[in-house]
Amino acid sequence: MFHARRFHWSGTGFVTASDEIVPSPYATFVTFITALSLDDRDAAAKRVTDPALVDRARKLEWGRPKGAWRVAPETDESAGSMVFFRGSDEAWRVQFVPHGADWRISGFDIAPRSIE
Repeated sequence: MFHARRFHWSGTGFVTASDEIVPSPYATFVTFITALSLDDRDAAAKRVTDPALVDRARKLEWGRPKGAWRVAPETDESAGSMVFFRGSDEAWRVQFVPHGADWRISGFDIAPRSIE
């Protein structure tokens, strides 16, 4: 994830004015998985277009450790559809839609895991 950090000059030097995550589909996915792992349904719901997606992800145990999540090779971090690998055998295609200046998850399905 990329961060945009802004500073301003003060009498003692530069001081951090803000530190924000740059909106992207990848950042949305990471914050969604983080919210699920913390069992924070409200935070997870802010990352999807339909709250039923949170329930589905929870049933699939996306918030529980089953192996590291990682983006599939050759996947563009700002694409509207991205494939994520989980552990050694799972692959998921996640769809994103723009939402103002940010992104939301609009759906996800099992994907073939043909390359790694």
